[in-house]
Amino acid sequence: VKGSGSLKDDDDDKASKDKGRILRFPAVQAAQKYTVKIAGRLAAADGSTIGSDITREVYTGPLDPAVGFASQGSVLPARETRGLPVVSVNVSEVDVEFFRVHDKDLATFYAEYQKAGQRDEYELDNDSSWSKHTPIHQLADSVYLNRFVLGGKQNERVLNYLPIQNIDQLSKPGLYFAVMKQSGHFKGGFQTAYFFVSDIGLHARAYKDRMFVHAASPLCSEAKRGLRRSKV
Repeated sequence: VKGSGSLKDDDDDKASKDKGRILRFPAVQAAQKYTVKIAGRLAAADGSTIGSDITREVYTGPLDPAVGFASQGSVLPARETRGLPVVSVNVSEVDVEFFRVHDKDLATFYAEYQKAGQRDEYELDNDSSWSKHTPIHQLADSVYLNRFVLGGKQNERVLNYLPIQNIDQLSKPGLYFAVMKQSGHFKGGFQTAYFFVSDIGLHARAYKDRMFVHAASPLCSEAKRGLRRSKV
């Protein structure tokens, strides 16, 4: 990592006495020991130098635990699928609650919950009169809750698939909303994603005065015939 360091202000404290004296190395690896050497001839803006070489041993430490869904709006067949993809680092287990969205509330759900990623508690369960956000329990029913074990080595970013394909509560066609957190931890909010369980895959293209819609099987890509469509 020689030559990759950069001096910059401390973003966390603009008034810090260490302003402009923080050396950052963005290319180092986690949980490794490094020897940092600063040449005594290093000159400041006014021309003064350190005077003598400085050598320090540093340990980078492990990566902070992180977990999140790797997709949004996936179409999963009720059977014969790898599952719901999750990306994690240094997280061994997650607790996930699954909700099935009411058919009559699909439009409201799309308007308020289409954004992927992290959500705080008040975004999921806010009954305040001043809030225009609808609590998730009013739009969907909680149908399944379980703990899942994730694979991966320490400090390694890994992709896992939650094996939901054989869960009866998640086999009914429809729109589902998953809420996930690291097991045993409650800070940092919840990771969320919605997905569909269906044996129909749709591809739509909207033009000025018409729309092209192609329906096919997610498993074999064969065209579906005899389907009815409706607008929500």
